[in-house]
Amino acid sequence: MKIHTHEMLDSIEQQIAQLPDPQQNDLVVSDIGVMQSACAPYVGQVCAEWLDGRWLYQPYSRITEYASSLAEAERWLDDMMLEDMPF
Repeated sequence: MKIHTHEMLDSIEQQIAQLPDPQQNDLVVSDIGVMQSACAPYVGQVCAEWLDGRWLYQPYSRITEYASSLAEAERWLDDMMLEDMPF
């Protein structure tokens, strides 16, 4: 997984900072952004889960279908942000 929208990580790090004493299985979820799997880019979310004394980052959701290009996925994200869709 590759993250193209770095604000996604910023949103997780802000949430983690508010959990000074995380507990096993605590989970924080990012804002939406453009990600890319081995298949293709898409709009989705990542999460971080506290497991065995450390934060494990992993994909959380895929909100859109796979895009044919990074530019297309970025347009989808821009459109979603303009529409102010709840996620």
